[in-house]
Amino acid sequence: MIILIGYTLPTSASIDLSVSARKLTQKGHKQLQQGEGQKALNTWSEAYKIYQQLNNSDGETGSLINQSLALQSLGLYTRSCETLITALKLEDKTWICSGNQTKVKQQQELMNALQKQSRGKTQILGLKNLGNVLRLIGKPEISEIVLKEALVISKSFSKELQNSLLLSLANTERTSYQKASNKYQITEEPVGKKEALNQAESRFIQALNYYQQVKSTGNKKSDTELLAQLNQLDLLLEQFFKKKSVIFDNLKISNNQQSIYDLTKKLLVANFGKLQTNKSIYASTQFSDILIKIAANEDLSRIFTNEKINLYNAALNIGLSALDKTNNKRAESFTKGTVGKIYDNLGQLEKSEIYLEEALGLAQSVRAWDIAYQWQQELARLYQKLGKFDRANKAYDAAIKSIEQVQSSSLSANPEFKFNFKDRIEAVYKQYLNLLLSREKPNFNQIIQVKQKLQLAEIKNFLQCNYLPTFEKEVYTNDTNNSKVLPIIYIFQIKNQVEIIIKTKDNLFFRHTANFSEITSGIDDLINLLQSPDFLTISESRFLTYSQNIYDLLVLPIKKYLPDEGELVFVLDTYFQNVPFSLLHDGERYLLEDYAITVSLTSKTAPLVTENLKVLVAGLSQANTNLKHPLFPGNITPLPEVNTEISYIRNNTTEVIELINAGFTSNNFQESMVKRRKDFPLIHISTHGQFSSDPHKTFILAWDKPINVREFENLLKNNPSPIDLLVLSACQTAKGDKRSALGIAGMAAMVGAQNTLATLWLVNAKSTSELMGDFYKNLNNGLNKAQALRQAQLALLKNPKYSHPYYWSPFILVSK
Repeated sequence: MIILIGYTLPTSASIDLSVSARKLTQKGHKQLQQGEGQKALNTWSEAYKIYQQLNNSDGETGSLINQSLALQSLGLYTRSCETLITALKLEDKTWICSGNQTKVKQQQELMNALQKQSRGKTQILGLKNLGNVLRLIGKPEISEIVLKEALVISKSFSKELQNSLLLSLANTERTSYQKASNKYQITEEPVGKKEALNQAESRFIQALNYYQQVKSTGNKKSDTELLAQLNQLDLLLEQFFKKKSVIFDNLKISNNQQSIYDLTKKLLVANFGKLQTNKSIYASTQFSDILIKIAANEDLSRIFTNEKINLYNAALNIGLSALDKTNNKRAESFTKGTVGKIYDNLGQLEKSEIYLEEALGLAQSVRAWDIAYQWQQELARLYQKLGKFDRANKAYDAAIKSIEQVQSSSLSANPEFKFNFKDRIEAVYKQYLNLLLSREKPNFNQIIQVKQKLQLAEIKNFLQCNYLPTFEKEVYTNDTNNSKVLPIIYIFQIKNQVEIIIKTKDNLFFRHTANFSEITSGIDDLINLLQSPDFLTISESRFLTYSQNIYDLLVLPIKKYLPDEGELVFVLDTYFQNVPFSLLHDGERYLLEDYAITVSLTSKTAPLVTENLKVLVAGLSQANTNLKHPLFPGNITPLPEVNTEISYIRNNTTEVIELINAGFTSNNFQESMVKRRKDFPLIHISTHGQFSSDPHKTFILAWDKPINVREFENLLKNNPSPIDLLVLSACQTAKGDKRSALGIAGMAAMVGAQNTLATLWLVNAKSTSELMGDFYKNLNNGLNKAQALRQAQLALLKNPKYSHPYYWSPFILVSK
């Protein structure tokens, strides 16, 4: 007799159950190969129950590992990860699967736990699958730890098992390369940019090394070696196409045409049909897509010596062959879409349209939005070629809706989507904007809507999060009837041009186009001057040369459409957000002297009127060891004027809660934000901090440590109510960072602030406290935020002691 859970069974019965469990396991694998992920999950769940009944721990573990594969096929990556955590008995390490940042201490604890794992093959397979799914949820650093430990354990097992782990490690290193490349492309802070480039190059080389280590033991090439060569070729091509934007120190690595040629030749004679059905289809489609890229590139196609048509035909044959093998709708969509791209390149546009539309229908039928947006983008470009502009418009619009579907789902964690923002996501928006702007009578409302969606996507990419709430109302003045709409000025870059579009208070649009390089040279010169330690000593006539130049390029062409005075809203690319528009000068007056200025992320924003003047204040006035933290620039000193600033706030508001010095710890601040934000809609932080296009270098300083922008992630999820105003009175943008204002937008978005008052550079503490006192006094007197700030700035401008723009111009009001 065998003792089982709760009762006993005869040996023959246990044998029958074992047979049933094995049959269910085989059935699940067959279902998964056929693309029936949900059925496979159900089948393996039944097998798991039987193994539980048999008290067969290996069978239970194996069934859970199988279930994780089914969950991955359904795009349920987090559930897959959690299932593997259970299978590997790592339940106390649930943080592994969460979206939160991983601490060094947690990584060390994980390494210790993994070293205690049993050394069986089932355990190795479980670790391999955990490493794979961690890569798919965008956590390559943890994936690497898991896979390296699995590789150590596998030394006493077969070479093929070790090869499969090397392939997984190579894929993880490639994801780390993509992550570093993405950071390099979106970061302008010099030190962070260089660190990201070094990391990208290191990971790229390591990925190549792992791919090259995958070798068959006999004369016959293994399936794993074939996949390693295919992924190696794909990686080489990826960097080849990035070589102008991600420039490695070792230029030969980025431009390795000979390796591309050699691997392509090998794979042209490879037998992808010998792979398991699903792997065969995806590998064939991947190689077809590679051949398209090679043939379409002038430099690469040249090394194949007039083989462009042959490459397209080879890609077509491989793609059509793969179509005959699949009844998996997701795989079929991939393949049909790729065939459609081939026909496009061959000039057979009607066939291309047929295949792309069929591919799109298949993707939509299984809600595969991460595939659908790609075919919608391809169709939009095809419709443009065919002169079907209305259909191109609709296709691009649908592509963006699909991208938004991905961003709001678990698919957003996929590194192919998460770490390729510039190449994959931003490209869709910019191609759409180009189409809309090229029309004889542009639809400006549509252009603005698409641009705003791009900015939102950019902030999500910066924060690496997919949840940002919106509390939107039209832009109004302080008019109690909400009847007077403000003029809005949109300034953004498209290719080598700067588009300046004004929407007047009468809802009329006017457009001016300028040369990007001409504008950027002037802006770069001005920002370098403003960030110079000598700015305060520079004569007014010198910086006015730059200020007037930018005014002439950005404001003068649309000045005739502006009111003589009042309020203006600027909706800007992050690059232009670094410009203090109040400082622009027309030759006689600063823009501030005529207008209250708000920088908005969209044309819809929270009301600027402040009704509830209850403030949560946090600040540091005393010396603190964290002032020497390596994240900070040198010469950071205490802020003794914080006490004066707080007294001004106390005298001009209804109620104040104070977290000062030792009371302003990270935990105290975040707990107070959670408990008090409904009753205290104004948050005033008077401490050192920095804004950067590198999120790791965007932070504020608490008593115990710097608080990184991403640490505020849970505040919005737990408290969807908005903060009316966030004031950051002693922070600064990172020096040399052309897109550092992205950090201000990111901070505002992460804490849920509707309006944010921040500084572009560190200002004199005494003048700042006076400006803040006047600002709150003006709010208390009924002025809206923009007018309250303007009047406070004008007070400094009129004060001979503080009339230099160093004192009054760095303050900007950013509205969400």
